[in-house]
Amino acid sequence: MSEVFDPAFFDFYAALPQQGPGRDSETLHVLHRIADRLPAQPRVADLGCGTGRTTLALAAALPDAAVTAIDFSDAFCQRLRDETTHRNLGSRIHIHEADMAAPPIAPSSLDLLWSEGAVYNIGFENALSLWRPLLKPAGYAVISECTWLSDDRPHAVSEFWAAAYPSMGTRTENVSRATAAGYEIIDTHTLAAEAWADYYDPITKAIEDGNAAQLGPAFIAELEQERAIFAASRGSYGYVFYTVKPRRRA
Repeated sequence: MSEVFDPAFFDFYAALPQQGPGRDSETLHVLHRIADRLPAQPRVADLGCGTGRTTLALAAALPDAAVTAIDFSDAFCQRLRDETTHRNLGSRIHIHEADMAAPPIAPSSLDLLWSEGAVYNIGFENALSLWRPLLKPAGYAVISECTWLSDDRPHAVSEFWAAAYPSMGTRTENVSRATAAGYEIIDTHTLAAEAWADYYDPITKAIEDGNAAQLGPAFIAELEQERAIFAASRGSYGYVFYTVKPRRRA
């Protein structure tokens, strides 16, 4: 949409608790499945971090980790900087305003690469290819991706996503994409449907409070349509966490 590079767009989303569907309990559920496989002082990156809900959850759950947080938006990064200062985490969380398709991270340096609700910006398949070189041989990546969960898709839902994200795949297709990109699949987990409300409810309140008015009625209509599409989806899509690691070459 044309508003994507409007500073008011980023200001609107920076004021929200999070920039996509998610919940700390879901993030930690996925993390805890692999946490005991990480080294004592892991190097972690959160790509497409937004204002840092996930970054802060990872830092709290991995108290000896060094976390790099990367997002394109200076408004998002500034809010996260303010929060890390408030929590006295500046020595552990390093924030960079940068393109997550070309993050300032050394090759083979990460024990854990995390990207939650952001990979659609560059495409799941593209991200798998771009990010694999950043991982240590024993490193892990956790990437959440909007995914078709059922073939029973209301027509309006199929139409919406065909226009909004035509490359959206099924779980089976995404697993195949990850395998083809040189990964071993460790686990998948579907974000609880209830967690979508943690994203949509604050948006609805912001619209009601007039905080989206500066972006115009067309933008507000798009936000409202997206929530209506999810409500009408009959569970046909959702976010799936794909936990993967580089496959060892024979």
